[in-house]
Amino acid sequence: MFLIDLIPAISSYTSVISLILVIVIPQIIWQNTLGMRIVRTKIIDVYGNQPKWWQVIVRNSLAYGVTGGLILSELRLLSSNMAMTTTHFSWIHILIIALTIPISLIIIDLLVELFSKNHRLYFEVISGTDISSTYQK
Repeated sequence: MFLIDLIPAISSYTSVISLILVIVIPQIIWQNTLGMRIVRTKIIDVYGNQPKWWQVIVRNSLAYGVTGGLILSELRLLSSNMAMTTTHFSWIHILIIALTIPISLIIIDLLVELFSKNHRLYFEVISGTDISSTYQK
């Protein structure tokens, strides 16, 4: 019974470790991931240089942690079963509304980014990074 209780914790740690190994470490060392190499892009700082390690960590924490965490939390609350008391149910409604506001701001940021000249998302602005093409004609 004890091992079954550990499965959710192990799966969440596995996700974090995978994110670090597949995305964060390659971006710190080579400025890109496998997918970024395929589309010939790399991460740079605002001056066009290789970003510092903390900029990559801030960028990915905001991009995957905040954005992904908010969306997954909202989906989890929306899919919760109805076997709960009225008090818990009202708290879930409050949490859903509270999570919808930052998710809406993120979606607005994505839409604004589509039409802006710089094409930088909120986590790129905060971390001081950008994406640059490595394609050479």
